[in-house]
Amino acid sequence: MISSKSLKYTVRILLGTLIGVYLGIIVLLNIPYVQGKLSVFVTKELKNILNTEVSVGRIDMGLLNRIIVEDVLLHDRKNQEMLKVARLSAKFDLLPLLNGKVTISSVQLFGFTVNLNRETPESAPNFQFVLDAFASKDTVKTKSNLDLRINSVLIRRGRVTYDILSEPETPGKFNAHHLSVKNLAATLSLKALRSDSLNAAIRRVSFDEQCGFSLQKFAMKVTANNKRLDIKDFGVELSNTALKIDSLTLKYDSLPELPQMTENVRYDGSLKASVILKDLAPFVPALSRFEEPLDLNLVFSGHGKHLDCPTLRLTNHHGLMIAGEAALSNWDAGMDMYIYGKLGNLTMTKEGINVLMTNLTGKVPPILQRLDYIRFNGEAAGYLHDLTLTGLFHTGAGMVKTDVMMSIDEQSMSRTYSGSVASADLDLGKLLNQEKKFGKVDFNVELKGFNYKNRYPESYIKGIISSFEYSQYQYENIMLDGVYKDGGFNGRLSMDDANGSVQIDGNFNVAKTIPDFNLKASVKNLRPHDLHLSDKYENASISLGLTADFTGKSIDDMNGRISLDSLQLNAPDEGGCFLDNLTITAGQVSGEKELRINSSFMTAVIRGDYSYHTIPASVVKTVQRYIPSLLTIKDNMPEPHNNFQFDICLENAEVLSKLVQIPLELYLPASLKGYFNDGEEKLHVEGHFPEFRYNGTRYDSGVLFCENPSDRFKCSLRGGMLMKSGAMLNFSVEANAKNDHLETTINWGNNTDVTYGGKFAADTRFFKTEGPHPILQADINIQPTKVVLNDTVWNIHPSHIAIDSGRVFIDNFLFEHEDQYLRIDGKLTKKESDSCRVDLRNIKLDYVLDIVQFDDVEFGGLVTGKVHLKSVMKNPVMRTRLNVHKFCLNRSLLGEADIAGVWDKELGGVRLDAQIAEKGISSTHVTGYVSPKLKGLDLSIRADSTNLGFLQPFIEGIFSEINGRVNGNVRLYGDFKHLDLEGEVRAKMDAKIDVLNTYFQIRDDSIHISSGSLDFRNVKVYDREGHDGLVNGYLHHTKLKNLMYHFNIRGNNLLMYNTYEAGNMPFYGKVYGTGNVVLDGGNNAMTVDASLTTGNNTSFTYITGVTTEAASNQFITFVDKTPKRIHDNVETNLYHHSNVRKTKEDDGPPMDLRINMLIEATPSATMKIIMDPVAGDNITATGNGNLQVNFFNKGDFRMFGSYVIDQGMYKLSMQEVIRKDFTLKSGGTVTFSGDPYQANLDLQAVYTVNSASLSDLVVDPSRNQGTVKVNCLMNLTGNLSNPDIKFDLELPTVSEEDRELVRSATSTEEQMNTQIIYLLGIGKFYTYDYANNDQSSNATSSLAFSTLSGQLNNMLSQWMGNKNWNIGANLSTGEKGWTDVEAEAMLSGRLLNNRLMINGNFGYKENVMANSNFVGDFEAIWLLTKNGDFRLRGYNQTNDRYFTKSTLTTQGVGLMYKKDFNTWDELFRWFLWKRRKSSLQKRSDDQLTYKVYFISLRSKFKNMNMSYLPAEWHKQSLIQLTWPHKDTDWAYMLDEVNDCFLKIAYEVLKRQSLLIVAPDPDSIRDSIDNYGADIQKLVTSKINTNDTWARDHAFITLLKEDATPLLLDFCFNGWGMKFAANYDNQINNELYFHHPVLKGEYVFCRNFILEGGSIESDGKGSLLTTEQCLLAKNRNEMNRQEVEDFLKETFNLKQVLWLKHGYLAGDDTDSHVDTLARFCPDDTIVYVKCTNEKDEHYKELAMMEEELKAFRTLDGKPYRLLPLPMASAVYDEEHHRLPATYANFLIMNEAVLYPTYADSVNDMRAKEVLAEAFPGREIVGIDCTALIKQHGSLHCVTMQYPEGVY
Repeated sequence: MISSKSLKYTVRILLGTLIGVYLGIIVLLNIPYVQGKLSVFVTKELKNILNTEVSVGRIDMGLLNRIIVEDVLLHDRKNQEMLKVARLSAKFDLLPLLNGKVTISSVQLFGFTVNLNRETPESAPNFQFVLDAFASKDTVKTKSNLDLRINSVLIRRGRVTYDILSEPETPGKFNAHHLSVKNLAATLSLKALRSDSLNAAIRRVSFDEQCGFSLQKFAMKVTANNKRLDIKDFGVELSNTALKIDSLTLKYDSLPELPQMTENVRYDGSLKASVILKDLAPFVPALSRFEEPLDLNLVFSGHGKHLDCPTLRLTNHHGLMIAGEAALSNWDAGMDMYIYGKLGNLTMTKEGINVLMTNLTGKVPPILQRLDYIRFNGEAAGYLHDLTLTGLFHTGAGMVKTDVMMSIDEQSMSRTYSGSVASADLDLGKLLNQEKKFGKVDFNVELKGFNYKNRYPESYIKGIISSFEYSQYQYENIMLDGVYKDGGFNGRLSMDDANGSVQIDGNFNVAKTIPDFNLKASVKNLRPHDLHLSDKYENASISLGLTADFTGKSIDDMNGRISLDSLQLNAPDEGGCFLDNLTITAGQVSGEKELRINSSFMTAVIRGDYSYHTIPASVVKTVQRYIPSLLTIKDNMPEPHNNFQFDICLENAEVLSKLVQIPLELYLPASLKGYFNDGEEKLHVEGHFPEFRYNGTRYDSGVLFCENPSDRFKCSLRGGMLMKSGAMLNFSVEANAKNDHLETTINWGNNTDVTYGGKFAADTRFFKTEGPHPILQADINIQPTKVVLNDTVWNIHPSHIAIDSGRVFIDNFLFEHEDQYLRIDGKLTKKESDSCRVDLRNIKLDYVLDIVQFDDVEFGGLVTGKVHLKSVMKNPVMRTRLNVHKFCLNRSLLGEADIAGVWDKELGGVRLDAQIAEKGISSTHVTGYVSPKLKGLDLSIRADSTNLGFLQPFIEGIFSEINGRVNGNVRLYGDFKHLDLEGEVRAKMDAKIDVLNTYFQIRDDSIHISSGSLDFRNVKVYDREGHDGLVNGYLHHTKLKNLMYHFNIRGNNLLMYNTYEAGNMPFYGKVYGTGNVVLDGGNNAMTVDASLTTGNNTSFTYITGVTTEAASNQFITFVDKTPKRIHDNVETNLYHHSNVRKTKEDDGPPMDLRINMLIEATPSATMKIIMDPVAGDNITATGNGNLQVNFFNKGDFRMFGSYVIDQGMYKLSMQEVIRKDFTLKSGGTVTFSGDPYQANLDLQAVYTVNSASLSDLVVDPSRNQGTVKVNCLMNLTGNLSNPDIKFDLELPTVSEEDRELVRSATSTEEQMNTQIIYLLGIGKFYTYDYANNDQSSNATSSLAFSTLSGQLNNMLSQWMGNKNWNIGANLSTGEKGWTDVEAEAMLSGRLLNNRLMINGNFGYKENVMANSNFVGDFEAIWLLTKNGDFRLRGYNQTNDRYFTKSTLTTQGVGLMYKKDFNTWDELFRWFLWKRRKSSLQKRSDDQLTYKVYFISLRSKFKNMNMSYLPAEWHKQSLIQLTWPHKDTDWAYMLDEVNDCFLKIAYEVLKRQSLLIVAPDPDSIRDSIDNYGADIQKLVTSKINTNDTWARDHAFITLLKEDATPLLLDFCFNGWGMKFAANYDNQINNELYFHHPVLKGEYVFCRNFILEGGSIESDGKGSLLTTEQCLLAKNRNEMNRQEVEDFLKETFNLKQVLWLKHGYLAGDDTDSHVDTLARFCPDDTIVYVKCTNEKDEHYKELAMMEEELKAFRTLDGKPYRLLPLPMASAVYDEEHHRLPATYANFLIMNEAVLYPTYADSVNDMRAKEVLAEAFPGREIVGIDCTALIKQHGSLHCVTMQYPEGVY
């Protein structure tokens, strides 16, 4: 046994040895040589293992518990440096190793660099070989009993890079393919790492990444065991951000479950952070502006692979808050991961939105600013490959609901979206900041299968916009349904709204190399006004169809067709518009590109090589040859290669003006044609614009011509312009360019009696300076020329203008006439030292304003002064000092004006200081500015006795004859088109209120002026007789327009109403009243409300008949109430070149005037009722009563109340034969109950015959009775228009016996009336011849015989064959009545247009006092009226007297009037009231018709039995046209129809004479002359007309065997009383009797209604007509046989061919035959044939054709039938078809004029047919599109007369 001592010794030896070895090893390892060898060894071994370059600088083992490695370098396999370590040291404890524990005290890694990379994302990294070299080769797993502790790990100055070399770099931005971390530092601690537990702490990690991201600190503590893992103090700090998780706990059943995250793993935690998103900007650059902190609060928990986040809250301090919850399931399942998220509240205030968008984009989009706020709540649920998103957005503009499902194809990974987006109240107007235009929208749009394929989105889109507010209108039912695929859309867009429907079907694709379009669109009844799309076209609607089928990127390579069909604008107020078709076709024709446009209003052809966007370059390039200095070809200008011709013809501009709102109106077609050839540098442009109106100005004879022949470029423009003054200004501009020279000449002149004209000529030379920056310069030499202004000659003196780099030098430009001149001299530059002076002397201000057509306000005066200009091209400075001599405003003199003006740069206008004074009378001071830049003015006006007359134009129609002065201050301000006033003035003025015709005077009172209003407050007014009153009221205006006014005039015995007899007012008078008169008006209407008590000198008169009727020589005027085709208020002014002065234009329809008066009549006022203004019958009375008068100038005149007569007079006039004044008895009444003409009378009047002999009543002539006083009493009762009239006699001074004598002589009404007539007429009683027992008075029989004589004379005159001489008879009675009869025969001759009649009378008289019963008298009669009722008679005759019982031969001159009456009562009624009852009129007319019919038939037939009705192609003498005018139905299109008539007149006058009937033939003659026609063969007649249809109202001419014409005058009643014909029906009578133009015998046929267009004659005895016309109602009320008998007898016919069928839409004439079938030479009939079975005419015209085939000539042969084509349908504005027919042609001596309708195919076919029917005659087309608009055509407006008529 070993002793303890030995053991101790042994141990000591062993320990010493170990210590020695240990120390030796330490010493050895610290020997540099050994360390070097160790480094070499380690390096060699690593090289062998890694097979790459490795180096180790030094290895220091320390005390064996510490190792230090320095300068380690490792290369990758490409020999690139991969790892470099400056120092790596580790210190560990040796003793724990004995217990199997590894305890490392510290690890330090300083100054290392790691460079990692790979070639591509898929290739292996450059460090892969290291991993492979040290990978474990042992496949058998062994149990590990690891127990590791590292107390401290320090890492400093680290740098790590990682690059994928194939990927691009993005400097300054985070790029996961290129990472570069520097300044990597870390402090770590691993307190325990065992196989079943972990305890570690990351005290700090920080680094900087190259993109700018900087991690300031990352720290956390981790503890774990087999059941639990806890993370505490987790924190991340960035530059401005701090994120913290207080605790995170994971619980599990066993540690292996943790990496697998099985369901047994449970975890929970919370996160709080203050994040400034700017720190993340390197990853998301858009966050770079977010410098405000966001507070994040997150609470989460879960188990396994399911995560719940019940709390998610994000807020900031600027109105942002997000709160919600989320959950994930199977987060490692890829596309099968389930997501659920619910956003309970996302709120952003307006401030939050502003902050968010400002930080994101630097600015806030306006649309988001207008949201006010955003709130959202919604959720997302589903798998990644099938996710549903729903939510609801609430904003200040409304709500939007979303429901979208996203699907992902797991194989292709393509995304598909489906779902809907909807809103019920989204305020689109607020979003777009156009709340006046847009409103709310209600929509629901569904997307199906939205995804991306072939780079394009693809989706099926379907939705409805239920309502959409636009321009304050709510559109409804907008549908979208289609597929968007491959960059194209195929589907339908439609709108079905109450005010229009739109539907678009088809497809288009703009993504193709060559885009294609195939679409159809239909618009029906779209009402732009109701839809608030336009403020015009009220009640208008638009319909159209559009078809497009073409390919191409632009119009340059377009190939296909675009067609616009049936564009219909229905606009009753605007006339409407219809475009049947507009077609654009493009493609290749004969190897050339061609674009063709065809439509009824325009045709265009462009053919050749063209590129539209290079056409401007073609023009510049061509013109640049001649003025290269002026035109420079820019570098970016495309090189043109155009070589094409173009031909454009614009037939009319109706479509452009009414649809496109281009203010253009064509009166004649315009054309533009020419060519461009870039290869030859040639161009030619030629334009013709004969007559048009543009933007309200009328132009005439416009011609544009541009070309470049050889060495120069020429351009000319000529035309005429109608000035606002009415003058026609003709002008021409000529320009020639060559070698940088431009010669310009302008000529102009007018056509008025005051001449304006002249010439301006200038020669301009262009050149450029040398150098890198050449400067354009120009020298302009103005040539001496003369200008005529207002018949005075002005001279333009030679002068020079130089332009150099923005500087203008004017050398003494002078425009002068005697002492008047305008002189300009100086420099216009940027320098302040350079100035220009304008001198003016005696320049008429109105001349200048007339030239610039400024006529809103009329200025006048002579301007003298100077204008100084400086620095005009930079900062203009202007100083003006002007004097205006006799300065006038609206023709009112304001005085001498001194005006100083200074240019204000900021205002862009002139500051004015003007003093205007009438010496010793007034002074006006005006200050302020006028600014063209601001388009407005602001003037302060201080008035001191300023003339008020200038106000007259502004208050026209309310006040007139303004005269006075005003004092005060007024401000005039606003933009030029919307001026306003404010201020306070005192006025002294006198003015007339037009409607009252009263003058009121303001002597000195205030008027208050505010914006939009002039207020009158207790303003005292005076009438011209000194009576006073007060006025309160206002005059409102909208910027000095749209006047509205209210005036209350309160007076005491003030002259309130003072009118005189006028044609348009049924009452007048002079009313002095106490009470109120209120005037209200505006918008072309005025109401006068008066409540007055009459004062002294008041008189009120009303006329029981219309004044225009009373003024007529014929006392009854028939008012035509038949309907017009259009409204009568449509007027169009006739314009032509000969117009030299502008007539005063109407301001519109007449003002609506309503007068309502409550009159309390007193005895001081006189009332007058006029029954007969011509004869003078009236009642004048004073009395009492209350009357209400209501008058509307476009409606009724009503009166109410009762008037009690106190005293008065009734003036009775029997046509100047008897005129007596009856005295009205007191107490009579006139009662009004509405219609004043139906007033109720209860009056008694008396006329006293002071001395009448009763002897005239005694049977015994020997008995002598004395003279007595006789009162003739007249009692008027009943209705004013038809009163009951009773006469009586009163003998106040005689005995009862004498009274009985009178009663016996007046026992019957007839006897009473007879005695009244004699007493009133000659002042004595009538003596009866009782011996003859005659119950009727001899006076009555005399009157009857006189009437019978007149009728007999008229009949005898008609029987005479010679129209210049007549025979007649005269029957009359003497004083014995029927027993004393005279018989005369008369021979009369007519001279001077039948108005002078010379009569010689001879006959027999039963007159015992005459020397002989044979008489011979002479008289000459001049007919004062056409009907002869009024006659001036000079005579020598034996005159019978019924009263004096003596016979004398007398000579004399007398005025005669003839009228027939049946009874005395009828005579009195007619004299007193002139009312003709309708029943009496009808009876009288019927009796007259039958009598005349009987007489005319027999006299006429006897005269015509050897005559015939010639064919139209019979040799003619002249053609008649009845010309349209403004009072016809053509008024609304007068210019258009005038053009048509001018063409007809021109063609007629080329070949034969022309008769024109018109109310104003002189102007028409001038128009025809200006049109170029031969007016030598023109005959005119001035006659009133209703319309233009000469064919139907003109004579129908027969020819006798001796070729004598018979002119048959049939009755024309407007085609069965459809339209007015009262004037047209008198034209024949006027032409024959009063305008002797036509020769032949006049034949009265007015007992039969017949129109010329209703019959056709072949000249052989056959007549063609239609049943529908001649048997129509309101024609003759006869059956077919009766009509046929009449026609045969009248026209000496052998057969009448009746057409039962045949019809033309739009015809007003009941199917006139001249619209359907016409006779032609050689037994030929041409007729209208319809071949389109769908046409409405097809059936009727086919049956008519069969009838024509069955007709036979008089020889029994069928007619040769030639069918005319059916004209293409033409429609009016209301889409009614118009009667376009080719059968309505006119046959002339050498030609046939036929109508055309802008239908080239059918027009030509009709011409060919007519050429076949009329060989040898020229066939001439006349465009009659205008005529059919009033339902007629060419034949309808003409009438031919055969040879011999003229």
